Amino acid sequence: MDRDMNRYTLENVVTDHSRMSRSEWQQAYRAAWEQFYSATHLETILRRAHASGINIWSLRPILLWFSSAVPLENVHPLQAGIIRLRRRADRRSGMPMESRLPFYAKYASSLVRKHTALYRRWRMLKILCRKIEKDDPNRSYRDRALLPDAYQLGEEWKLYTQSTAAESAVNRERRVAGRSPILGAPRLDTSTEDVPKAN
Repeated sequence: MDRDMNRYTLENVVTDHSRMSRSEWQQAYRAAWEQFYSATHLETILRRAHASGINIWSLRPILLWFSSAVPLENVHPLQAGIIRLRRRADRRSGMPMESRLPFYAKYASSLVRKHTALYRRWRMLKILCRKIEKDDPNRSYRDRALLPDAYQLGEEWKLYTQSTAAESAVNRERRVAGRSPILGAPRLDTSTEDVPKAN
């Protein structure tokens, strides 16, 4: 476990992984954010929302916020803000105070860079919203995630049927929703034929 309590936030690796170094784990976390909030997937999110009757113009600021916080501020979106206030006197104990000119020059440069990036993403989302409304006025867009019974396609839902416990949890949710349970779903081979028995 990490001894620096300042690192115990939503975006820092603070413990060791059995198969990855901390830097690899940290990179995997960043890669997940970058992949989910890529321009391609942002368009998919907006198309799905539009097809589902959600106001994509209201969704736009939320997507801006969540897609920008990690790459720009390196913090979780719920910890980010529009302007990050920095004070020259806010230093850890034992750290020297930075002189005024370098501190405020870096601070101003950082604000300009981040807000330029925010503006570009805001414009990109605006272009996407207009494109979606033009391409799909009848909200007819469909993909696998919007199909009524997408989980019955089989392969895509292997994760939820790998064990008896997982399948039981899925079927419980289906019962609550008034749907029939998943039948004949593929499972992991849990036989113990090749497992040596204890004497």
